Amino acid sequence: MNSEEKLRQIFESVTDGIAVIDLEGIISEANQRTVEMHGFSSKNELLGKSLLELIAPHQHQGIEAYLKQATKDGEISSVEYTLLRADGSEFPGELSTNVLKDNRGNPFGHITITRDITKRKEMDEALKNAAEEWRRTFDSINDAVCIISGDFQILRANRAFAEMYNVAFSQAIGR
Repeated sequence: MNSEEKLRQIFESVTDGIAVIDLEGIISEANQRTVEMHGFSSKNELLGKSLLELIAPHQHQGIEAYLKQATKDGEISSVEYTLLRADGSEFPGELSTNVLKDNRGNPFGHITITRDITKRKEMDEALKNAAEEWRRTFDSINDAVCIISGDFQILRANRAFAEMYNVAFSQAIGR
């Protein structure tokens, strides 16, 4: 197997999307994961499209600034955007981009790694909801309850505790 074939296998085996984009924002190469993530049936449907066709319209200015910044700085990591599928549906994504330079150091494009963060966002939302449910439950207990640290500092107190001792929540914390 020659080095070009090895590079192609590596490119295609990555679990995140990889796209090569020229300085005008046109996609010139992409791995299969990019095709699947954006809901295209083949790579040929994706190649030649503007990157803007894969980004929600309300974020077009942001992505243009992102690419300019990446060209200036050489790279940008882990920036969240609302991405589009071929059918127009949206999903949350995280982009990391490195500038591509020729042998004289002149930029000629970008390589962008795209990660679908739908599951992470769903987990974040579930955790936020669970924390809010816990807080409401804790505060609805009619008995005075507080949570203390190993050195007997109050970390959290419920509403009944604050009322019983006639203090605000913030005044009870740390006592």
